[in-house]
Amino acid sequence: MLEAFIKRKAVYQAELDIRLSYILCRSWGAKTSVSLT
Repeated sequence: MLEAFIKRKAVYQAELDIRLSYILCRSWGAKTSVSLT
């Protein structure tokens, strides 16, 4: 029971990290493209 919970939490955390890095990349890319033009 506990192992399944930990596994689910790890997967959720990984998805959260991916989403966060994606948003950061998007915002950073937008900033750089604005500064380039």
